[in-house]
Amino acid sequence: MKPKLLIRLGVFIFSLFMAETYALADIWESPSFKDYQKGVTLYNQAKLEESRRALLKAVKECPNNLPAVYLLAEVSMALKDYDEALNYYMRAAELYPAFTQIQAKIAYIYHLKGDLAKARSFYEKVLAQEPQNILILKNLAQVVIAQKKDDQLAIECLEKVLKLNSNDVETIQALADLLERKKRTGRLKELLRKGYKVTSDPDLGLRLAYLLFNQGDLGEAKAVFLEVAGLRPRDADLFYALGIIEHRQGNDDASLGHLQKALELRPDFFEAAYNLGILYLTRKEATKAVTYFKKCVSIRPDAKEPYERLAQIYQHLLLDIKQARIYSEKAKALGR
Repeated sequence: MKPKLLIRLGVFIFSLFMAETYALADIWESPSFKDYQKGVTLYNQAKLEESRRALLKAVKECPNNLPAVYLLAEVSMALKDYDEALNYYMRAAELYPAFTQIQAKIAYIYHLKGDLAKARSFYEKVLAQEPQNILILKNLAQVVIAQKKDDQLAIECLEKVLKLNSNDVETIQALADLLERKKRTGRLKELLRKGYKVTSDPDLGLRLAYLLFNQGDLGEAKAVFLEVAGLRPRDADLFYALGIIEHRQGNDDASLGHLQKALELRPDFFEAAYNLGILYLTRKEATKAVTYFKKCVSIRPDAKEPYERLAQIYQHLLLDIKQARIYSEKAKALGR
């Protein structure tokens, strides 16, 4: 708010609360208002400590000076003196109970201080007056989630937020977490589909794709993964998932390409290297299979499976019994 507007607003509010003490013409000359005016000027110059001192003086001279009390609370918040801020917001609320913004500030401080019960109480008071206040709905949901007492209320709050603002990615993710925890997979899938369609957010897309993948809907999962790959071309996990899908659909050439891409993006990606080895072993391409299983050994020397596969290849495909025995002994040693 501009300084002149803040001061004029102060005159108006000050006159409402001080009409019995000062005539309107005298308000500009009252000591309390002069100190308030000074506090506003200093506040707008970011001189917070000096502003605080002026406002403390204004409030001492006139405890009912609501603009000074409220701005003092704001300055205290800016200085991160939450106890002092809470004290003056409480005083402001006593002077002007109908001002819901003060109630919201009190709720927020209790939230910051970890007093979730009081924070919830004040957030609910604000919502009773402003049922479509998006910020309060989100904050109340955060409090309820932290309390671990009423997931349904949190879900209802977040659903209301999305009705008011359907492209709020943060809220979609928070609601998805709750639905996942409550095992409401049908609503979760619907939420992620709509959220990804509206926002094109890659994180939502990936979450939807993995959900579809885990539910066995490989066709739609693949389509979403491929779409997100255009937004996340360096996501190794994404290409690994595509490799697994292609293999399950019988497209091993495409699977090899995706798994190689995953390993290229993350050279220590054990699972990608191992599955490449398995695919080449299935094709009886022994040399390539050995390359990837040795890569596995270099990534994770304590993993038993790559040594077993190497022993199998050297014994049955490369017919090198000595080398097969070496890898077999290493596998046995790790299995003890």
